[in-house]
Amino acid sequence: IGEKAAATWRALGADVLVHDPRLADGVSLEALFAQADLITLHCALTPSSRHLINAETLRQLRPGVILLNTARGECVDVDALLAAPPLGGLGLDVFPDEPFPRLAELAARPNTWVLPHAAGFYQGLGRAVAEELAASVGAFLRTGWPHHVVTEDE
Repeated sequence: IGEKAAATWRALGADVLVHDPRLADGVSLEALFAQADLITLHCALTPSSRHLINAETLRQLRPGVILLNTARGECVDVDALLAAPPLGGLGLDVFPDEPFPRLAELAARPNTWVLPHAAGFYQGLGRAVAEELAASVGAFLRTGWPHHVVTEDE
């Protein structure tokens, strides 16, 4: 995902800095935090990526930086984020806990976008959902049971 994001940003004319411990030609986190106007997170949740963005790293970011986290909720320490001055922009579609108990407080911050995590979206998804819904309703009308029962009263 990170490679695709980097290619997209380059196609738009951006200078792209990459930090990935697996890549020899990446930059350090310190350099990235000091130079980046926009930071996008595309990583798995590991011990080293948990709270990658925290109180200390927030102080290292350039003024006005935009942060987008579409990776894993715990990559960002949201408590530290809420205690820090607002960023130039913040976009989150993942949270440490869902439902996230401080969502309203987070969404009320300036220049903050809270979005649904739509990693499963693909062309034709709407049609597939509509077809499955129609099949499930049809099964219910015929048998009294939908295709996929989540819970059943005993």
